[in-house]
Amino acid sequence: MSNDQSPPHQPNPYQQPPQQNPYATAPQGPAPYPAQPQASYAGQPQAPHPAQPGQPHPYGAPAPYPYPYGGYQAGPPQMPGSVKAARVLVFVLAGFFVLALVAVAALGGGPEEFGAVFGYNLMVITLFILALRFTTAGNGVRVAAIVLASVHILLALGSMANGNGLGGLIAAGLAIALVAVLSQSSAGHWFKRPRTAEQFPQGYAAS
Repeated sequence: MSNDQSPPHQPNPYQQPPQQNPYATAPQGPAPYPAQPQASYAGQPQAPHPAQPGQPHPYGAPAPYPYPYGGYQAGPPQMPGSVKAARVLVFVLAGFFVLALVAVAALGGGPEEFGAVFGYNLMVITLFILALRFTTAGNGVRVAAIVLASVHILLALGSMANGNGLGGLIAAGLAIALVAVLSQSSAGHWFKRPRTAEQFPQGYAAS
C-alpha cells in the first residue's frame, strides 16, 4: 500500500519577509494633553468682538461724555439759586418803587414829589434792567449790580435819617441781601461761565 500523504509545506529560508509601508499613517489615538485656552498677553483680557447691527451691546450702551465742569450736561446750563434770589430781590425793590408812585398819585402829589420818588429809586430802575439780563449777561453786569445795590443802601440809610424809617429799613435790608447773594461764589461762576452758541436754544444768543 502506497503512502498518498504529501509532506507538510516548509517555508523557504531564502524568501524575504513582507515589508511594511514606511509612509503609512499611524492610527490616531486620543491627544495626550487637553487643548489649552489661548491666554492674553500680560494678563490683559482680550477685547470683545463688536456687536453686530441689530444685536444688543454685550456690555450695555456706552456712557455719555461727561460735562467738562462735572456731571452730565443735557441742555443749556441752569441758573443757580443765588442768581435767582438776586433777581427776585430786584423785582421786589421794583415793586416797592411802583407802590411809592401809586401812593404819591393817591395823595395828590405834584411833579416835585414824583421827581423825588424817581430820584430815590433811580438805582432800582437800573437794577431792574440789569436783572432782565442775568440769564445771558457776563460778569460786568454782576459787578454793576453790586455797585448799584451798595449805592441804594446809602440812599436808604439817608431816607431813614430823614424820617422815613420803615421804608428806608426795608429798602436797605433788600439791598444788603442783594449784595450778599451776588457776592456768592455760585453767582460768580454763573456770570463767568464760558458761553458758546450750543449752550443756548435757537434764537437765544448769549451776550
